[in-house]
Amino acid sequence: MWRLRIFLLGCLSALPAAAQTPALDPGGADNHTQLPTVWFQVEWPAANPSRYVVAVDSAGHAAYSSIGTEVTGRSAGDAYTIEFQMSPASTQMVFGAAERLRYFDGKFEFKKRVAFTGSKTLTYADSARHLSTTYNYSDNRDVDALTHLFGGISATMEFDHRLQFMMRYNKLGLYDELKQMLSAANAGWLAELQIVAPTLQAIANDRTVMHVARVTASQILAKAAVTP
Repeated sequence: MWRLRIFLLGCLSALPAAAQTPALDPGGADNHTQLPTVWFQVEWPAANPSRYVVAVDSAGHAAYSSIGTEVTGRSAGDAYTIEFQMSPASTQMVFGAAERLRYFDGKFEFKKRVAFTGSKTLTYADSARHLSTTYNYSDNRDVDALTHLFGGISATMEFDHRLQFMMRYNKLGLYDELKQMLSAANAGWLAELQIVAPTLQAIANDRTVMHVARVTASQILAKAAVTP
């Protein structure tokens, strides 16, 4: 996991200083936070992004950062970092699950052999505790729910990053990307869609974008309960 630690330390310099935003690096056992904070870290060299982290505190202040192989709008090794506000429902779910999981004090790895889907680490810290657990796959209901939520946030953020690039350099490619995004949203693979509402609204309102792309952006906004 040392490569992930180096990645996280690099991401810290990419975030603007903000007292209310949790640090992307959970640090070691002696690192305590003023607000209870949860981190979800993934390292999977074969995936894209190959590494990412989501950090959220109990007030819903959150940050996301990822590194992937070379993709449209991002060279290999470049970090994509963004701050956002997690919805109250998701924030409550995250910290409720953390409490039921004894703040990640334990091993939750599924004991039978399964396909590798990335090394995942959940970390919890507050003024008195700093605990973490690492796994590939877990059949624990709360661990699975957290994995699905944070993975959905990553997928949403990566779509947003690609859409912003296409708005500047490849508007003709927006429709195909938005179709994929709508399909992922319908399948339940995305989370916290309201975060990317500004990008979707910009597409829906841009008359230089193909009509079908604008309509698709509006459909995704509707799923996020945001009026285009």
